[in-house]
Formats: sequence, structure tokens, C-alpha cells
Amino acid sequence: LTAEYARSAGLLEGSARRLEFQSSPTKDIRVRGYVRHSDSGFENLSTTLASSLGFTQAGLGVNYQIGPQEAALLDFFRQTGQGMSQTPASARYTRQFSKVKGEVELLHQDYGAGAVVGAGDSDLLSAKMLYPLRQGLDLLLQREQNLKGENLQRPDGTTLGFDYLLTPKIKLQGREKLTDDGHSIASLGLTSEILKGINLTSSYQVNGVSNGWNNQASIGLNTKLSL
Repeated sequence: LTAEYARSAGLLEGSARRLEFQSSPTKDIRVRGYVRHSDSGFENLSTTLASSLGFTQAGLGVNYQIGPQEAALLDFFRQTGQGMSQTPASARYTRQFSKVKGEVELLHQDYGAGAVVGAGDSDLLSAKMLYPLRQGLDLLLQREQNLKGENLQRPDGTTLGFDYLLTPKIKLQGREKLTDDGHSIASLGLTSEILKGINLTSSYQVNGVSNGWNNQASIGLNTKLSL
């Protein structure tokens, strides 16, 4: 059982919280369930709680280890808030091919009440590859393609990135997504373990939009206490 709370204060002010449980009924099956909420004024982008601001999410996931080198994952959650609701469901398959790790994902997005104008149900196909260039340095290549409708959070495009383990306790991560409509989304993040159970995270993101560029940076402290 994991509980997480975060708060940010700046031009806006808000908090976020998460409660999650994990269980393994058999050696090949792992089940995960969670509930989380982020205030609309929460601004710490260095934590995953910063996604879907102003919304409450409740979800369930099942991971089935098919064999030593392959696994299947099913995820479902419902998101509500600000007079809107949506229900994404995804199926993923991962496999290790010698040095290369591949992943294929099919995501269905069901927009319910209060959907954004122009948004409707959508189906998205994603293919991702992770290749180790050398010890501690992995190259990432990902393609996302909408098969039906439009996923507003994941537009059609190709992502190139890397994960670099600078030291056993410091990890650098970079991503750049080039969308099919000519925009660019680039991000750089750093995670370091200061003490056992205490991680310092920072991120910087630049988005190329139709009227120019916008950027944002954040830094956070993640503390985990094991009881």
C-alpha cells in the first residue's frame, strides 16, 4: 500500500494526493489499483501527480507475465472533474528481443459528459523500442498514430529520446516529439537519490505551438518512508 501527498506554491497554489495498492495473487499476475486527485492549481511537473490537473482518477491494472521475455498489461481508469469525464482503456504487450525491448500499445479513449469541443472517442496505436547503446545509456524511439478520432493528449508523431544513468544514483532523461502537424515537444529531466528513500527530481519542457514557443521548469523532492 502506497500513499503520496504533494503541494506546490507559486503563482498558483494546490496539492495532489495518491493512494495505491499492489498485490500478486500468483507469481505471474500482478494487480494494481489506485485513486488520485490533483488540484487545478498544482504546478509541480516533476511528479506524475501533475497530470490531469483538477481531476480525480480511479483505475485498475493487471500485469500478466507470459514468459521470461514477454508480458501483457491491461489498464483501465475513469477520470472526472470540472464537469467532464473520460474513460481510457489500454492493452500493452512487451517483449525482450536480445538487446532490444519492444512495446506495442492500443489505447481507447471514451470521452463522456462535458467533452472538449472537437473531441470524441478515439483509438490510438503506439509502438516503442528501447535499445542499449552502451552500459547505462538507452535510446528510445516511439511512434504514436491515431487510428480513429483524435487523442488530444497524444497527437500523431514520432518521439526520440534517451535514458542515461550518470551514476548509480543519478539518472538523466531526454525526449523530443515531432508531431505530424509540424510542432515540437522537448523535455529534459534529472532524478537523483539524495538519501535512501529521498529523491530530488527536476524537469524542463519546451513546446512549439502555433503562435511561438512556451516553456516551463519544475523541481521537486520525493520522500518515501517504508513501514
